[in-house]
Formats: sequence, C-alpha cells, structure tokens
Amino acid sequence: MRPAALQRMGFDHETLTARHPELVYATITGYGLDGPEAWRPGYDIGAFWARTGIARDLVPRDAAPIPVRMGLGDHMTGLTAAAGISGALFERTRTGKGRVVEVSLLRTGLYGMGWQIANQATFGKLESAKPREQSPTPLVNSYRAADDKWFWLIGLEVDRHFPGVLAAVERQDLAADERFADAKSRKQNAAALIAELDECFASRPLQEWATRFDANDVWWAPAQTPAEVLEDPQVEAAGGFVEIDVPGGDPVTSVNSPVTFRGTPLRRTPPVPKVGEHTADVLAELGYSAAEIAALGG
Repeated sequence: MRPAALQRMGFDHETLTARHPELVYATITGYGLDGPEAWRPGYDIGAFWARTGIARDLVPRDAAPIPVRMGLGDHMTGLTAAAGISGALFERTRTGKGRVVEVSLLRTGLYGMGWQIANQATFGKLESAKPREQSPTPLVNSYRAADDKWFWLIGLEVDRHFPGVLAAVERQDLAADERFADAKSRKQNAAALIAELDECFASRPLQEWATRFDANDVWWAPAQTPAEVLEDPQVEAAGGFVEIDVPGGDPVTSVNSPVTFRGTPLRRTPPVPKVGEHTADVLAELGYSAAEIAALGG
C-alpha cells in the first residue's frame, strides 16, 4: 500500500512506533516514504525496471526498452526487506529498541544498477549495450551450438582463458593471428573473433561442447529455457524446487526459497492457506476465548 493509505488506516510507521517503540516495522513501497513522488503507484515494471535505467541499459541506445519478466523486481525487493528486517531484529536484541526498515522497488533497482550508475556519475558517460555480434568481450558472450542451444562463455580473465577456448574449438592457430594476440587487440577486433567462434560453435551440439569445455577448463554456462531449468539435475540437487500439496490433487512443483537452512531442507509444503484459514488459531494463541473469537466472526 502507498503511504497515504496506511495513514488513513492508522497503520503508518509514525503511529505504530509511537505506541510500540520496540516494534520492527518494515515498509515496502514503490518510490520510498519521502519526496515529491512518494505517492506514485509503483509496480516493479515502473519503479524497479523502467525508472532505474535497467530497461534501457540492457539494449542498444536506439532500441526500444524491453519488459521485465513477472515478479523479478518484487522478488528482489522482498529479499532486500528480509535482510533489513533481520538486521533490525538483531539490533533490537542489543538495544531493546525497534526500527523502521524502509525498502522500495526504486532503491532495489538502483542498487542492482550500482556499477553502471556509478560509472555514469564518475565519468559522465556509459557505453551502451551492443548486439552480441559487436560485444567488446568475446569471451564473455553468448553463442549458439549446432543443435540451436545457446550458452555463455565466462572468460572473465581473458589472457588466462583464451588458450583453453582455442584448445576446445581446435583453433590454436588463432593465437598467432595478430588481431587476437593480446587482450587489447582482441577487444579492438572483437567482432572478427566472435565471427570465428560463431563458425566453430555452429559445428557441434552443445553436449559435445560441454565435454570439450570441461576438459579444457573453459568456464561456461548453458543459457536455458524454463523448460530446461525444470529438468536440470544441478538445480534439483541444489534444492531449487519445492513440492506444494494440492487438496484432492497431485502436488505441483514450484521454485523454492533461495535460502536453505542446512539440516532442515524444505522439499515439500502443505497447501497454500485459504484466506482467513488460520485466523481462529492465531486469535486463540493471543488469548481470545472461543466465545470471543465467535463474536468476532472467527
């Protein structure tokens, strides 16, 4: 809810923390609690994705901004809020005092864009995104194998990783090409190197490249579709999925929390509660009698 709506209901942080100074109060908004646009509605496509520059930074300068996939900014902002709440709760164990934890879609998006915005602030300019064929970093780029599966090379340490890539594609001759002799020349001739690698990678399916990459210590990752992610054994082994029970039906697979508390893995959960399903239980824990709960409509 926006700040004004909370104030109308008496649930704003000023009211509640004045009554309960030990309260840890977390507020999640689109644009924050202060400023001329704190009132503005803020779904993640607006406050997180568009306003912070992410949508424009991911595409070439003259291209249309791309949309965010559903919930991306919401999920990141939720994790940010959880971290802030944890810090405030720890502080309360030391001081006995509560804290207002303020999180917004805007600030979370800005934090994600921290590298780019800092460069813009420092140097007054920022290199725009380029098509993959023109990427200045050929060893940190996407490529397509013969079976139309995409993958990323992750050769961040260019001089270290370049020989392994050449060994994997059996093109050690490129090391003697003056256009690719060192990191500087490879950047200057990046488009030519990408074209050479495109031709190589188009000759074999991804599984063959995976074997060759691992044998030559090439750092890489598959660029998977959601369907492929669901079949990924590493995602499964890492605890990436959880089974959710469905009353009268088979359980459904969903994405697990990104945090595992070692020793208590979450692999299956009860059904999602219905609205108000546990109201009577909560009121009973708070000391309400059965008659009082019934009078409240519980």
